Amino acid sequence: MTQANLSANAIAHLQSSVKRPEYDRKTLKAGIFHLGIGNFHRGHQAVYTDEVLAGSGGDWMTIGASLFNPTTRDQLLSQDGLYSVLARSGDQSILRIVGSIKDVLFAPDNPVRLIEAMSNKDIKIISLTITEKGYLIKDKVMASMPADASSAMGLLVAGMQLRRKLGCGPLTLVSCDNLVGNGKVLKHSLLRLAHIQDESLVNWIETNVSFPNSMVDRMVPAPTEALSKEVSRQLGLIDNACLGTETFSQWVIEDKFIAGRPAWENVGVTFSDEVHLHELMKLRLLNGAHSGMAYLGLLAGKGTIAECITTPEISRFVNHFMREEIAPQVTAPSGTSTAEYISTLIERFSNHYLEHQCQQVAMDGSQKLAQRLYGIASERLVENQPIEGICLVVAAWILYTRGLGPSGESMTVVDPLAEQLHKLAVRYQRRPEIWITTLLKEQGVFPNSLAQSTTFKNALTNSLSMLLSDGVLPTLAKFNARSAE
Repeated sequence: MTQANLSANAIAHLQSSVKRPEYDRKTLKAGIFHLGIGNFHRGHQAVYTDEVLAGSGGDWMTIGASLFNPTTRDQLLSQDGLYSVLARSGDQSILRIVGSIKDVLFAPDNPVRLIEAMSNKDIKIISLTITEKGYLIKDKVMASMPADASSAMGLLVAGMQLRRKLGCGPLTLVSCDNLVGNGKVLKHSLLRLAHIQDESLVNWIETNVSFPNSMVDRMVPAPTEALSKEVSRQLGLIDNACLGTETFSQWVIEDKFIAGRPAWENVGVTFSDEVHLHELMKLRLLNGAHSGMAYLGLLAGKGTIAECITTPEISRFVNHFMREEIAPQVTAPSGTSTAEYISTLIERFSNHYLEHQCQQVAMDGSQKLAQRLYGIASERLVENQPIEGICLVVAAWILYTRGLGPSGESMTVVDPLAEQLHKLAVRYQRRPEIWITTLLKEQGVFPNSLAQSTTFKNALTNSLSMLLSDGVLPTLAKFNARSAE
């Protein structure tokens, strides 16, 4: 028998073990607008909001916007905005239908409609998951950017202009991306562009918009065919927008909402003045280790993070890397410890259900490593502390930009600087010292504190030379042996 697709009518007949929206989705208004409605938002913030709506209702449904790809829009609209999330860790398995998304727009189709939606008086919060590179503003900005659907910042400026014109009142902008001080970064980028586009808008934003910092944490990898089949089996329905994730989820945020917010604290969200400590611990330990496993793993022929952490050479390196080089540069928030946090991370990395692809984690390394590892390296150089593990990870990223796997097969490198980095890799791949020397001089790749450091240059050159001559696993085995001495 052919299975039906997930829909509002179909969920009434699901088994009781499947959680579903226990609120009237049709009567609740949207109070949240989200830019960048990809897998992570749907597996994280949208789930928290769904739980709030189930517990206390309120006009906090979400209108989402896809900026570059219509797939999510098409999938969700064909399913009445519904989708399933299967969370699994160890022997736990929780399947739920999420109903907090009211509508989804695709920016390039009709940017004016999107701007108007952001400017609706009912919208009190605009949140973003646009990745690190989405906050970069080039100096040459087109005067017509309000109609430029390729720029989240351009769309936001246009939305603020219309809100001011219509007198829609204040709102809160919430970055949910992996950036240190993401609220401050968002405010800086938005005000910079507003100054270029419409200087009179700057004072309005300063008065009417708040920018809380936040830290988000949950692994939500790209869904696989195996996941789709498992969800279909459990639901008895076809869900073209299903997601798989872990049972762990964390959201820490400053309580600086100028126009109200959902009661997220009732469903596990932490409101704290120590967001900066939470985000730095997560960025450096979790995301830094993730990057290390992704680049080393890809060069060793590993496909997923779980495969990496169960490979002895990589596992030993990651443990040492986190405990000896990263943890000393982390201040744990109140009530937590870095040792316990690291142990939890190792357990999460080992979750074979996730199938978290190294290739997905490896994307945009030139932007991510700046947030995750370069600050640590700079601090440790000042303190005259070892940086060999950091340099080994950075060297693996540099070698990865060549676009070749362990057997010489082609690998796709997704990075804003991919073309620039690939040219250097091809040109200097047999001369690692010149490769590193040239790369350190490239503008926008490394901070000055590292680019001008002879210690960093020498350690990076040594690591890259070993990876080129010995390969990844033998290099790691030597590193682990030295660390154990």
